[in-house]
Amino acid sequence: LAVDIRASKLSELNKQSRPLIYLILAAIILLFLTLNKTLLAWLWKISSIRNALVTAIACTTIAFVGTYAIYVHTLNIFQSELAKRLTSIAVTAASQFNENDLDRLRFARDMKTDTYQRVHQKLVEIRDSNEGVRYVYIMRKIDDEMTEFVADADSNYDIPFLKDDNSDGVLDEADEGVAPGVRYSSPSQEFYEGFNKPHADKQLFTDQWGTFVSGQAPILSEKEKYMIEVDIYVSDFYSDIRNKFRFWFWFFGILLSFSTGFFFLRRSEYRLGVMKFKI
Repeated sequence: LAVDIRASKLSELNKQSRPLIYLILAAIILLFLTLNKTLLAWLWKISSIRNALVTAIACTTIAFVGTYAIYVHTLNIFQSELAKRLTSIAVTAASQFNENDLDRLRFARDMKTDTYQRVHQKLVEIRDSNEGVRYVYIMRKIDDEMTEFVADADSNYDIPFLKDDNSDGVLDEADEGVAPGVRYSSPSQEFYEGFNKPHADKQLFTDQWGTFVSGQAPILSEKEKYMIEVDIYVSDFYSDIRNKFRFWFWFFGILLSFSTGFFFLRRSEYRLGVMKFKI
């Protein structure tokens, strides 16, 4: 006895029976989970915690990145505004000096003259009367790539040539003084623009004395080109901005660290639970 059935008919019967098969499988799974309430509760708990942790990590990361973007933007704004302020100080200060005095200051021995003492005292007053200003000095242009110091608020014959200006506990080239006639070649071409017009460096300025935000202004002279420059330490500048954002960086950093650590801890527990369940 043989019973035949068309393949198409068998396929049709399979399609019709699929919903019933799915329903039976669902019932078996539901029955199994119902009988094993501990496993059901554990899966629900793990799923809820993981979703919450993933959401917390994502939100914290977005907040941290957003805060850092605001921090960088604030730095750029503050740097631009600070450079303009320093340039304004330089422009105001430039009018206090005349070329006759500056022309007499060309050698280290000139620091003992009344002329240098007069110029030096004015530079000191400019530095001390403007909060945050670190260096104030006057330069003479030699050519397009070379200048020389004329006077400096931190250099005088009765001031040690080496003194720990940056308070790092080490005496090196960053602590050296200068004297009239000491040559100086700037690593930045922007530096030389200050001999022609009031100028604020667009980029941070670095030399042997450190990294600075600077503003310059020319001093009127018919014979030679002179410039006064006003500097502030970048470390001081950054410190002010960091203090405003330090709390939020620590807050989001700690929150992100704890969220990520807890997420991986729960993930490990989840894997361990799955392994135990399989066993």
